[in-house]
Formats: sequence, C-alpha cells, structure tokens
Amino acid sequence: MSNLLIKTITCVTHLLLLTPLVIAPWFVYPFVAPKAIFFWVISEIIFALWICLAILNKKYRFKESVLFYSVVGFVLVSFISSLKGVNLTLSLFSTFERMTGLITLTHAAALFIALSSIFTTIKKWRQFARTAVFVGFLAAIVFFLDDYLGEYLPQSRRGSTLGNSSFFGSYIIFPIFFAFYFFLRDRGLSRIFAFIQGLVIFFALYFSHATGAFYSFWIGIIFVMISYLFFNNIFDLNFFSRMPFRQRVKPSDIPKERVFGLASLVQALALKPSWVVAILVVLITVSLSSFIAYGTLTQNEKILNFLPAKLHQSRIGARLVVWSTSWQAIKERPVLGWGFENFQTAYVANYNPCMPIPEECGGEIWFDKAHNAIVDTLVASGFAGLLAYFSIFGTATFLIWRKGYNVSAPMSRKKWLLPAILTALLAAYFIQNLFVFDMPTTYLMFFFVLAMVGGITTKKLGGDYATAIPARAGIDRLIAKGRLPRIQGLSSILADAIFNKSFNLKSLIVCLFTLAVLVSGLYFFGYRSLLSAHLVWESMHTTVPNIENRLKLYTASLKATPLGAIQTRQSFTNNAILWLEQEVNFPGETLKIIEREAEKMAKENPYDLRSNLVLGNFYNAMTKYFILKFKDRDTAQIYLDKARLSLEKAFELSPTNQQVYLSLSQNFIFRKDYKTAEKILQEAIDLEPRYGDSHYNLGDLYVIIKNFDKAAVKFDDALLSGYRVDTVGKASQIAQAYYEIGQYEKAAKWYEEVVVKKPKDPDAHWTLAAIYRELNEFDKAKFQAEIVLKIDKKYAGAVKEFLKTLKKID
Repeated sequence: MSNLLIKTITCVTHLLLLTPLVIAPWFVYPFVAPKAIFFWVISEIIFALWICLAILNKKYRFKESVLFYSVVGFVLVSFISSLKGVNLTLSLFSTFERMTGLITLTHAAALFIALSSIFTTIKKWRQFARTAVFVGFLAAIVFFLDDYLGEYLPQSRRGSTLGNSSFFGSYIIFPIFFAFYFFLRDRGLSRIFAFIQGLVIFFALYFSHATGAFYSFWIGIIFVMISYLFFNNIFDLNFFSRMPFRQRVKPSDIPKERVFGLASLVQALALKPSWVVAILVVLITVSLSSFIAYGTLTQNEKILNFLPAKLHQSRIGARLVVWSTSWQAIKERPVLGWGFENFQTAYVANYNPCMPIPEECGGEIWFDKAHNAIVDTLVASGFAGLLAYFSIFGTATFLIWRKGYNVSAPMSRKKWLLPAILTALLAAYFIQNLFVFDMPTTYLMFFFVLAMVGGITTKKLGGDYATAIPARAGIDRLIAKGRLPRIQGLSSILADAIFNKSFNLKSLIVCLFTLAVLVSGLYFFGYRSLLSAHLVWESMHTTVPNIENRLKLYTASLKATPLGAIQTRQSFTNNAILWLEQEVNFPGETLKIIEREAEKMAKENPYDLRSNLVLGNFYNAMTKYFILKFKDRDTAQIYLDKARLSLEKAFELSPTNQQVYLSLSQNFIFRKDYKTAEKILQEAIDLEPRYGDSHYNLGDLYVIIKNFDKAAVKFDDALLSGYRVDTVGKASQIAQAYYEIGQYEKAAKWYEEVVVKKPKDPDAHWTLAAIYRELNEFDKAKFQAEIVLKIDKKYAGAVKEFLKTLKKID
C-alpha cells in the first residue's frame, strides 16, 4: 500500500509542476485564477495521500527541523496578523487578480510538509527538478511564440503563460537555475539537453522586461562561480595556517623596486593568484551591483542613461513613493501589521497626492501590493512576520550547507554544486522579490525548493519505496505456513488493517476522515472556485445578451464562494454606473439587486477605500439617473444623501486622495451647492497642482455656472498638466468654453474632434460652421453648413440664411 501511495504522490507531484502552463480563457483573470485553483486541488490531493501514507508507515511522518518551524511559524504569524487586521475575508481569499491569500499560503505550506516528509533522496528530487526545467523550457518557447498565439494568450503582455513579464521573470529563475545545475552535473546527451533548455530559458528571460529577475540571475551565477573556485581546491582554504607557496615570503624579503607591484602584493599576502582573481571578481561585482542599484533606487538619470539598453529598463516608477508611503503605515502597526492582503488599505490611508504625476511618482493611483517582499511583509504582518520570513531563508541556507558540506573534509569538495545552486536560487528569488511580489506560481516553486531542502537534509534519509509495513510480517508468516491464502487488492488492504498493529481501527477512521475532508476541499476550493471564476467571466463577457442575465450570473458567482467577492462587486458596480450614465432600462428588481450587492460590498469591507468610493459613485449615478430619466427628485435626493455619507467615509479613509475630492464635488454639484463644490475642487488642486483631472473638473463646474473665462483658464491648466480628453463630452465642454469667450481657434480645434467622434450631431457641425465664419474660413464654414443640412432638413432655413451671410462677408 505504501508503494502505491508513493508512486501516486510522485505522479501527482510531476503534474503539480505543470501549474505554470495552466491557462483557461473562459475564466476571469485567465492567467492567474485557474493556476491557483489547480495548485490548490493538486496540493490537497498530495497532502491527503501523505496523511494516509504517514499513518501506514511511520517512516514518512514529517521530520521536525528548524526549517519546518520557520515555515509553520511564518504561516501562524500571518494568520494571527490577519485576525488582528482590517479585513479577514480579504486576507483569507484575496482577489481573482492575485489569488495570494492565506488559503494559497496554507496550501503551499501543506505541500512543503508533505513533500519534505516523503521524498528524502536527492535522486528523487532531481527527477522533479528535471520536470520543472522542462516546464520552464515550454513556457520560454511560448514566450517567443507570443505574437503567433495571440488568440490563445489574450493580453499576455510578453509574459508567456504567466500573463505578465514580471511574473514570468519571477517564475523562470527557478527552472533556469535547475537547468544550470544539470548542465554542470550531467554528462553526454543529458548535459546537451540541459544546455539547450537553459539557453532557451535564458534568452526568454533576457528579452522579457523582467529586469529585476535578470539582475538576480546574474548575482546567483556569480555566487555559483565563486563557489566553484572555492570548493575545487583552487583556493587554499587554510592559507593562514598552511603555506600556499613553497615557502613563506616575508615582506622584508621583497625587492624594494617591486614593492608596489602586483606580484609583490600577492607574495606579501601569501595568497595564490587565484585568490587575487577571486577578490577582484567579488569587488568588481559588488561595485557594479551597487552602482546599478544606486542608480535604480534613486532614479538617477545619468546612471540610468549610462547603462546598456537592457539595464536601462530599470525604472521603478511609483514604487519608491509607495515604499515611502508604506513606512508610515508600518509605523502605525509595527508588530503584527494590517493583515495579509490588506496593503491597499494601509497604502490609501497614507496616500501621496503626487501619485497621478507620471514624471515624479509614476502616474499609477491604485496599488494592492508594494512590489517589494520586505515592505509587503512588514505591512501585512509587521516585524514579527518579517522575522519569520527571514528565518525561512536563514534556516534553509543553514540546512543546505550543514549536511556534510564541511570545508575541512576533502570529500566535501565534490558536493559543492547542489548547495551552491540552491543558495544562489534562494538569493536570486529574494533579490528579485524586492521589485515584484509573489503569485501562486512563485509560491509553488519557492515552497517546492524549501521542500527539497527539507527533504534532503533530514537526519534519517528515506530508502526504497517498497518498505514493508512493520507488522505485515505476521501476515507473511501465516501465508508461508499455508494458513492464509495469498490476498491481493482490496483484501490485502483489509488484512493489513486487521493484522498490522500500526494500522488499527483508529487509523482507518483517520484515513477515511482525511479522504472526506479532501472531497470537501476539492468541492469548495476546487469546483466552486472554478464555477465562480467562470460565472464572473461570463457576467462580464460581451456575448451575454442583457443586464438581467448578467445579473443572474453575477449573483450566482457571489453565492458560489467568497473568493474574489470584493473585486467582483466592485467591477460589476462600476459596470452598473456606466449603464446608469447611458440611461438604460433595468427590468424588474434588477437595479435593487445591484444596489443591495453594492451596499453589501461596502458593509463587509468598511476600511476599503475603493468599496466606499465605488458605492458613492454608484449613488451619484443613481441620483442623476432618477433626475434625467424619471424626473423623480425625491428619490434622487435619497440617493444624493447616501452618496454623501459613503464619500465622506471614503474621505476619512484617505483624506489626501484626489479621487475622493472629485466624486464628492460631483455630489455637491447635483445639490447645486456650487460654492462648496468649487471649494472642494480647489482643495484637490492644492493637494497637487500638476494633476490635470482636478483642473478639468473645476473648469467643468465653471461651464455649468456659465463662468466661461475661468473655465477656459482651468481647461488650459488641465491640458498643460497632460490631461487626457478621452470622451466627446469632455471635448464639447472645452470647445464650448473657448467658443463663449471668443477663442475661436482653440474652439475650432476641439469642435473638430467632436464632429469626428459624433459625425451625426447637427449642433456640433452648426457651431463649427459659425466658428469658421468668425475665422474667415468661409469654405470650411460652407462645408459644415451643408453637412448640417444633410443630417437634418429642419435646418434648411437657417442654413440658407447662413450661406447668404457668408456671401455678403465675402
């Protein structure tokens, strides 16, 4: 039975390593959610089979070690910090976009415990590592075929099957180091195959935009090279006690004319030439790395421009500002942090108003991760979590080098390769995580490496698979004496349960209970999660015929699982806002159901800025909807008051975020309290004068109150700040302001954009004709007037008179 379970777990583990290749376009976030759920399901199967195996055979029960305590300690600290945090549901389930909540972390830890307890031979781990290299090789090939697989890899952003170049780089450093290991270790065709795989993976990493992973890879390679020199008798390890040359040379014996020469320095220090080379390599590497790191972290333009094209991509944009902001959040909760996956709440509470400015702060507004493993861990779990996180790397490195790799033992020199590769891999993974964050695939590979370290460094190494169950000898004796016929299949299992003292009724009950829990886990974490991800995708998909059907799919996805519920509600509510602005008809109770779910979103996530802001915007849209579509000002007033409460709550959560100011000003515009709206928008401008949206919204307000002079000034400020006019309505507002104050050239430019986007709008063409007349461009004026006549015949009289005026002026 043990043999069967071992072989099954081996096959399933190989299957687990295929996770990076999993893509399902018919699920929301097809590069992330399906991978994570696949990872959950396979991990649960492995863990359940391991429990049964551990009951059958004590040999496969988990081995206590410092690494085991470090991993379990980190998971426990993460759970405790989440219980004390601001949103436990988000900590547990995360979002469909990330899938990095405590559920994923727990599955990864369970996988570590199971695999490190079962597989304790280097030979078996090499087999798994070869599979990991092959999967990475396939992902690299897909990377190069990205342009030809567009319909199968939608929006992959040069990330192969990972969907994002940063995630691709974070994952691919694992198989590339394994490939490097096999290239150095193997011989013959196996070495050639490892070289080809590693080369393809390397070029995929090079041509990707994962610059942090590329840096990290080279740092790891340099470490392996130095290890090679150190452990292959090139260095004298005890040069202080043993002379590396034939005789020790005293400084006084060196000729004075050579005292400043390199050879004299070598002799004076009693070093081998290889030591000098190694020291120079280390110094050059450290200096160059420090130079690049300084230029990258400080965004020094002179250094960045000096770097080669590949390294010139090392611009970290908004991350420096985010890290600085995060430090304020860390000081507020230094011990246990804000809870797993709650970075955004901490981030918006200390929001820097410069975030929308591309030149200084990157131009990104919303961050749910710090893009730095240390900062993310500090915000999530405080210094307690950071210490636990560091302990994983520390204990893993300690175990790697402790087991038989004593430099004083001559035979240990032959064993340097695997610990050097594993150490370099962990170092590269840690360094690249200073510029990105973990995803389900990197969790899988990281804990896979930890399981490898834990497995091969156990005190009691496992032997062959087919180790007999201890008390099975009693069955064998009965068979030998002919008192018991040979039993096979299920009967053999039952006989083991009866005659094997180590497998009693209690053990049988535990196994059955484990299998029942496994089935439940596969149902809730597997089937229902997949169902929810598919329903969310279908509810957002354009092929769904109407709002009512979309709503059914949306509510069904929320009932399936809490996974990603906050993000699902936010997305659907934002869609509902667009429908309200388009004044579509909502059949039956559809609008009430949308409203109820939006309110539940904010109620279940009271500290989430986005939830409260989206709800406030929804109420604002409802206000406008009931006024314009139904002329129902009483109902509109109810929603107007609700919007104000939600937006004031959002303001409390993030008092320096311009998005809140813009939405709150809209609420006062609906109330026709223009003075308050103007004050709020001016405060938004004062927060960051370079943010064009604040200027545009204030200009829009001035158009409403017919103060076109001020409106034109604000529109000028907005456009100088780089404001992007992305709708016809915005272009019309700008054009009207310029037209009303007689700035006809600017007005003509914007009305030209309006008529391009709305070619059937007679009013826009008519105004543009009038502008051309003022600019004495009569041919253009005539052309626009004739277009008006073609669009709507009721303008016939006006157009005729207009053309007469043109002839008189001409």
